[in-house]
Amino acid sequence: MLGLFMVLPLLATYGANYTDSTPALLGLAVGIYGLSQAVLQILYGAASDILGRKRVIAFGLLVFVVGSLLAGLATSIEGLIIGRALQGAGAVASAITALLADQTRDSNRTFAMAIVGASIGLSFIVSILLGPFLADIVGLSGVFYTAAALGLVAIGLLYVWIPAEAAERINSKPSIAEFSQVFKMADLWRLDFGIFALHATLTGLFVVIPLVAGSDLTQVYLYMVLGGVLLAVPAIGLAEAKQLTKPVFMVAIAGLLAACVVMWFGWLPVGHWFALALFFGSFMVLESMLPSIISRIAPAKVKGAALGVYSTGQFLGAFIGATVSGFLYQHYSASAAFGFFGGLLLLWMVISIGLSIPKRTRGRGTEAA
Repeated sequence: MLGLFMVLPLLATYGANYTDSTPALLGLAVGIYGLSQAVLQILYGAASDILGRKRVIAFGLLVFVVGSLLAGLATSIEGLIIGRALQGAGAVASAITALLADQTRDSNRTFAMAIVGASIGLSFIVSILLGPFLADIVGLSGVFYTAAALGLVAIGLLYVWIPAEAAERINSKPSIAEFSQVFKMADLWRLDFGIFALHATLTGLFVVIPLVAGSDLTQVYLYMVLGGVLLAVPAIGLAEAKQLTKPVFMVAIAGLLAACVVMWFGWLPVGHWFALALFFGSFMVLESMLPSIISRIAPAKVKGAALGVYSTGQFLGAFIGATVSGFLYQHYSASAAFGFFGGLLLLWMVISIGLSIPKRTRGRGTEAA
């Protein structure tokens, strides 16, 4: 994630130096990895159910490394887009989340997901400081090469540090009928749409905010992450300690929507600081809750496939969010992009009203809500 984050805040700024670059094509370069991720997530997730999590994760990381190297060699915006697409073809998010779910109890799974979210937030903060510094020395290409090196380190950690997979899970192969359950459960579809909306909005803002914020970009991201962490940690703790998952979940969606409304009214000196902190805090809450809820609802033998569909929504959202925001900014305004994402979040809130979230249990199973 550090490798990805060092690139993400830089693309909208440094990408203008590529041949044939436009805001719309930069949006495509930011989001194209999401399209290839979306195409392959279900395949990777299902493969991890059959072949084992670690094998699939290692293969995907190797693909990511190759894509990072190609992106680093690119000199045109078209070459950058191709490299980013191949980066996304290392679509291991569903397999990683399934591996984490396999190795945690239901009673502490949300906190485990939150720890992953916190590490992502820390990676974000470090990338804000390290990314521009590294780019000034070795250029954007050097940042891509660094991402490739970090991918290789991740493969080493996977086999040296992560516990072995449980033999009973490896030896239990799902049937076609069990796979089909993933596409029949209404609550899973509600959550799949939710992660689509969440990441469409996140990547869309990463296209627009660098173009609007200008020279104070590092300060903008620091306030966003630090303020967001201060909001997210107590919210996640409240949801876990008081069994208030659904209320906190709905309030977090409302927080995203409120942040987009503030930004829609204009990039104000005071208002945008509050809006970005509220957005990132709500994002962290939902990013930790969504996969935990999916793991409670999905049938045990096809958890990887269910998380594959979920991750497809996540990365399809990243692709559409970045592409649409670049188009809206180029042809209309930043406010048009903020308004679009506000509408998307409002739709998510309405859809989520009917969501039924199973209660947490002390073991690995769940109890009906």
